[in-house]
Amino acid sequence: MYFLLMACSQFFKDLVIGYWYTYWGPLIFVLTITLVRELIDDLRRRKRDQEINNQKYTKIMKGEQHYIPSSKIKVCDAQFTI
Repeated sequence: MYFLLMACSQFFKDLVIGYWYTYWGPLIFVLTITLVRELIDDLRRRKRDQEINNQKYTKIMKGEQHYIPSSKIKVCDAQFTI
């Protein structure tokens, strides 16, 4: 927030002190680091989700056991009447 306010203050002629890159540079640096960190977190989360979705589970049908990944498990809509 500090870097954003400092960079935006340079739009007013009375507040201009130095070169534009001395204010916008740190803001761009902080935003770039934040975006890269978020990208890495998203990629790690995607990898973890894929590992979980590909775990094998036992499905028992008519006395037989089948191993299927969790991504293939389907939940049917059961309607109950009272």
